[in-house]
Amino acid sequence: MDELWGGIDPIDEDRIEIVEDADAIDLGGRSLKAIETPGHAGHHHAYLDDATGLVFTGDALGVRPQGIAAIRPATPPPEFNLEVAVESIEKLRRLAPKELWFTHFGRSDLSVDHACTAATDALRRWGTWVEEARARTADVEQVTAAVVAKDRAELGSALSEEDATRMEHTTSYRMNVSGYMRYFDKMQR
Repeated sequence: MDELWGGIDPIDEDRIEIVEDADAIDLGGRSLKAIETPGHAGHHHAYLDDATGLVFTGDALGVRPQGIAAIRPATPPPEFNLEVAVESIEKLRRLAPKELWFTHFGRSDLSVDHACTAATDALRRWGTWVEEARARTADVEQVTAAVVAKDRAELGSALSEEDATRMEHTTSYRMNVSGYMRYFDKMQR
């Protein structure tokens, strides 16, 4: 983790500010507006830069490393919620930002509408794949293998082995499948 994200250093408590939907964070001459975007996680926010019209998406739209043509959902357990994640993406689309900037990794070269549609489609597609595999087994390893096979078949030559490795390092198949499985388990209760 340190290699990918850097170390996790503590922050003094007096420097922590809790934000809620629509709160503005003053940056001296410009501000970031907090946009609640749960789904990936209940506490998740994206941020709208009022000076530029850019939205920093966090993980609301998933992960799309530079140079890779696919968006992979970011669906970790325990809080992932498919329908709430889709609603959050639509909330960002309605803001009509000038551009989207993914946390992982930077400016999107896709239009806002295209990125939002691709992220929603990926979330729903992965959900279908997990449900299909779960109809045969509850074993996370077997469900993950089924999702990997579907994803690789769909992406075909659009994703090189190097790109596939980069994607796996940023958001693993197993972690994402585990998030879906937990979500579907909670929905059945």
